[in-house]
Amino acid sequence: MAGIGKTALSQMIFCNSKVRESFLPRIWVCMSKQPNEDSDQKKELVKRMLMCLGVEDEIIASVDGKHGLKGLIFALRMQLVGKKYLIILDDVSNFDETLESGSSYDEEMGEQIGSGLPKGCGGTVIVTSRDEKVGKQMVGEDNLHKLVPLSDKVIWLIFKDSVQEDGTELPAGLETLKDDIVNKCGGLPLAAKMLGEIMNKNLRAIANSSVNTQQGIQQPKSLKGLIVFLVDKKEYSSQLRTVLRDDTEKLLVSKPQDKE
Repeated sequence: MAGIGKTALSQMIFCNSKVRESFLPRIWVCMSKQPNEDSDQKKELVKRMLMCLGVEDEIIASVDGKHGLKGLIFALRMQLVGKKYLIILDDVSNFDETLESGSSYDEEMGEQIGSGLPKGCGGTVIVTSRDEKVGKQMVGEDNLHKLVPLSDKVIWLIFKDSVQEDGTELPAGLETLKDDIVNKCGGLPLAAKMLGEIMNKNLRAIANSSVNTQQGIQQPKSLKGLIVFLVDKKEYSSQLRTVLRDDTEKLLVSKPQDKE
């Protein structure tokens, strides 16, 4: 389910002070960027990891040209050997649309790339994906961690925090709309944050408009009218549909076993 918090949770882990102290290097690989149609997807993944590790493009291209995938995987291993690394591969579900053909993320691919991830020093890989099939093929079913929609109480807190982010006061009567707002969010933190930011923006616009009263511009008769305006306004409808669309999202965690 999009917007359920897989990336946000991974970012919290990635930026946690204890994690920063315990893991070096730490790299974040954004997988939502589509590779070229003609590119080797195994190479593409390894190249992205090498780039995030600070290896120069010219060196990566040279290794690829001389030794291909095996050379790239060896280079990755040399960058990580003896280190307690943390690698996050974010949004793998969008990396390849040919999964159903069986040509991607197969066991052979996992074994090949896995050989570039040294074991024995506590190295960890976190993979986020909306596709459970991708997750199982990459990390195994035992390592899946499924996120669930948040409680109404937590969603309401996220919404209010977003409204008040810059010190904006909560409008009177907001509590009367709690159920409607929470239902709109469907348990998704991203939806709650987005609706809160939209309300914040419009409340600030109203508060900062010193000429409204002077020019006789009628203010919204009720908070409910403002909420309906925000939710139904055309420019936000596509965003909300994206946030609330009903697909599957997982947080997938894989930790290489500490043995050679």
